Order: sequence, then structure tokens, then C-alpha cells
Amino acid sequence: MKNLFQQDRYIRVIISIFLFYLSGANLNLYSIMATILLFTAISGFCPLYLVFGINKKHAKKLDFLSQLPNNNPEPVFIFDSNGKIIYQNKSSKTILPNIKEFSSLTPKNPKNVISEELNDSMKFKQGKHIYMLKSKGSKDKNGIFTYGFNITELENHAKELELFSITDHLTSLKNRKKLLVDISENAKDDVALFILDIKNFKQINNFFGHIKADNFLIQFSKRLEIFKEQQKYKTQTYRLQANSFAILFSFKNKKIRDEEIKDIRDNLLNFLKDSEISIENIDVDFDMRVSMATKCDCGGEKNISAELLNNAEIALLVAKEQNLSYLDFSKISYILDKYKENFKWAKKLKDIFANKSDANMVSYFQPIYNFHTKKIEKFESLVRIEDKEDVISPFKFLGIARSINLLPDITKKMLKQSLEKFQSTEMEFSINISYQDLREKNLVAYFLKTLKEYNFPTNRVVIEILEDENMYEFTNIITDFKKEGFKIAIDDFGTGYSNFQKLQKLNADFLKIDGSLVKNIANNPKDLSIVTTICAYAKTIGVKTIAEFVADKDIFDLVKQSGVDYAQGYFIGAPNPDIKVKFDDN
Repeated sequence: MKNLFQQDRYIRVIISIFLFYLSGANLNLYSIMATILLFTAISGFCPLYLVFGINKKHAKKLDFLSQLPNNNPEPVFIFDSNGKIIYQNKSSKTILPNIKEFSSLTPKNPKNVISEELNDSMKFKQGKHIYMLKSKGSKDKNGIFTYGFNITELENHAKELELFSITDHLTSLKNRKKLLVDISENAKDDVALFILDIKNFKQINNFFGHIKADNFLIQFSKRLEIFKEQQKYKTQTYRLQANSFAILFSFKNKKIRDEEIKDIRDNLLNFLKDSEISIENIDVDFDMRVSMATKCDCGGEKNISAELLNNAEIALLVAKEQNLSYLDFSKISYILDKYKENFKWAKKLKDIFANKSDANMVSYFQPIYNFHTKKIEKFESLVRIEDKEDVISPFKFLGIARSINLLPDITKKMLKQSLEKFQSTEMEFSINISYQDLREKNLVAYFLKTLKEYNFPTNRVVIEILEDENMYEFTNIITDFKKEGFKIAIDDFGTGYSNFQKLQKLNADFLKIDGSLVKNIANNPKDLSIVTTICAYAKTIGVKTIAEFVADKDIFDLVKQSGVDYAQGYFIGAPNPDIKVKFDDN
């Protein structure tokens, strides 16, 4: 090849001399061509060489591409319409030697895959490795092109993530998500679920700190694992949250008996009682609260996982409320009826405010009698629901309204109805304000705006606030009401939270003595003494007193004798949608 290049250069020199001769030493086309040929001959460079070089590289590239499938480190197959292999690369023979035809991958008819040009994906396990194989039918080529890639690492990561999602990271027990799955998987068998709550864990946490408290939980979980290994039934343990754990028992192909549940419960309680846990050689005392529910307490198998767990957690909640160490849901299954009733009332209340119900929420007015003027001078606005022929007491629905945050809406409705009723009178009315109301932004501004719409003076509206230890959080709002001319009454005064020193700062106008002190005043001299004391104290700070629950003549006379200023109760008059001012104390 080298001699050929040298000969080529000699030839170009000869041709350039000949062209110079033809040019006659003049500047023309011959002389230009001669100069170029002479330059390329001397330098050894020729543009044609560059073209040949590119062609040579292109040829190498085409050769590489043609060999690419065979050199691919991942398996490549081509199947014909009968599913036979008509091509496979070297890697496929080494990596997937068990694939002999298309049916090794899928039961699909290869003719259909080709004619319909179907795409397909399938996993194929070979030893410890997992491959994803993708196929594509081609009518033009009358074949199925299949290529694969190793997804073993991806599959392992997916399994690790799944394990991570169902495991409690502190204790390594299974978590709440896994519990629901396990209950569902054992739905055909009878199952019993126990929830364990460490009652004094907050104190342990506060005393030892988070790190050592976490160590306590780890040790506790290990104790549960020991208990699990001792059981003759299929048993699984879980950590639901913070200091709450669960144990699931499954009874394969048999119906659970009460005796078996009792044995498991006794064994569990005794095991927990005997368990000892120490933190850095300091023994830690801990108390447990346990609840239990079984599959037979559930309504059906449609969503047994959520229902069983819900029942066990309800039992635990009731156990906390009643300060019990153990509670079986079957003993309180009636509570589900209570929840259904709560839901019914919540929907009814929502429908009333959305004008989707025939029932109406209305104000009833109970008269308040002045012992000094011997007249009915004011009324308390009380909420009722009128539903067809029934008048429903607030005791039936007010707690539900509080739970779904409807009390502010009720207050606004009662305020407007009361203003409409008393607009043409000279009397006062009082309206109850809840803590939900006091947390509302611009509460005082709303009252002022509404009273202005009715041209109603603020000094004829009494704001009744329930006496509670939390009442003093809202002193600034109560003060704002006072500044605007509203009167303030402290409701249910005299039980539990009475703080005379704090009360003076509120500058209230009325103390409404709690009905529990008034209703038994005729039979309990102690209650009469308390009422008398409250009246004496109220006079020293210039506050009027109102006795509630004045139900008969005897109570009426005794509260008058004790120094009470006003009386309210059924003896004076029952709550009524109309204003009634007639009263005879005889």
C-alpha cells in the first residue's frame, strides 16, 4: 500500500509538469491544476484519501451494527410464526439456555402475536436471576422480536421497599398496614385480635428521655416475641403506634371457643404481669391496658380487617374512659348503635343547615323571674329542633353539633331568631356562647353587626358563658363584649372550677348558680348553704345571681330565702317558642 502511494505521487508530479507545459507559463486553468497536483504530490495529502477514509469508518460502523445483537450482553431472540427460534445471540444461549421456543415464555399463540403485532412483557427466572423479556410481533418480518434485560436488582429493591413499608423500624415488628393484610388473608379462619397499650409510657418517656424510652419499647417487643413463640395457635405480633401493640391469633379450620379466648387472655395478662424490663439496670414498672375483639363481632367478611381493628380500638378507648385494665368488645357491642345514632344526627344537623330537611332549628325562650320586682324581666334563648310533631331537646343533639363544629352556626341562628322575637319588646334575652364561638374570629364584630341590622341595643343582650377552667383563656373577648355594652353571665357557677379571684377580673353581671346545687336544695342542707354563700359573695362584688332548675314551690321559696336575685326553671315557666310574662308564685 505504501509503494502504491509513492507511485501515485510520482504520477501527479509528471502530470503537473505536463500541465505546466500546456499552460505556456501563463496563468490559466492548466497552470492552476498543475500547481494543485504538485502541492499534493509534495505534501502527500489528497482530498480523495479523506473520502476513502470516511467510507472506511462507515463500513466499520455498519459492520459493528450488524454484529450488535450478537454482541449484546443481554439475551435477544427472534421466533417464527410456529414459535421456533430462528435467531438468538450468544448471551441468550448462555443466560437463558432453558428457552427453546416461544411457548417457554408465554402460552400465547405466536401466529396471533405476529398477525396482530402484539407487544408483550413477561418475567423469566433463571437460577438466582430474574429477566424481563419484551416481545413485539411483526407482520412484515413474519416474526417475533424478543429482547431481555436483567431486573434482579430491581426486584430485590422492590422486595426491600415492601418489607420496609410493612415493618416498624424501631422494634422490627410488623406494623399496622401488615396487620390489616394479615387479617384479610386469614379472613376464612376465626381470628382474635388483642391490642396492648402501655398506660404509663408517657411518664417513662418523660423520666428516662426518648432514647431510653425507645430502648424500653424494643425490649417490650422482644418480650411479645417470646410470648408468641409459646403459643399453640398461629400468632403474629405488631406495633401499631407509639406505645400501642397488637397480637393476632388465627384458628385454622375451626371456630374459636370462649374457653380458648379466656385461656389466651389469662396467659397474656399473666405474661405481661410477670414481664420485667430494665433500663441501665433500673427496673421499670409499667401498667398495661388490653382490649380484644374477634371475627364473630364483625358484621361480615367484606371489610373484616378494618372492622376487626376498629372494634378492638373502640374497646381500648372505652377501657381508657372507664379506667379498665381489660375489655372485651363483645361486652360493649351496643356502642356501635351509639355511633350509628351519632352519624344519623350529624347528617340531620348538616341537612338542617343546608335546607335539605323538613326539620327546623328554632329558639325557645325560658322566662327568668326577678325576686325584687316580682316580674319576669328577661328570657334565656334555648335551642330546639322541631321535627314534624316532635320538639327535640338539645341534650339529644348538642354534643353531636359540638363534635362536628356546628355550635357557631347554631349561635348565629339563635341570635337572629331572638332579635326578631324581642325587637318589639323592652325585655332582655340571654344567649349561650360556647368555646367554639369564642375561638371564632371577629365574634364581637359579628354580634355588633347583627344587632345593628335589627336596631337592637347591646345592653339588652346577655352573653352566657359556661364556667370552666378554660373560660379564662378568653378574658380579652369577654372584656370586649363588656366594652360594647353587652352583659355577661357566668353559667353553671359553683361546681368544680369556681375561682372567685379570677372571676372578679371578668366583671360579670350575673352568676347563674349550677342547677345541680339548686334542684336538691330542699333535701340537702349542704347545697342550701353553698347557694347562700354564693349569693353573699356575689353581693360583695356587685354581681346578681340567678338560680336555675327551680322546679317547684319549695325550691322557689328556699332560693328566695338564700338571697338569690332571679329564678329560672319549670316552676316559673317551661321553654316556649312564644314570650310569656305571666307568673303566679302562689
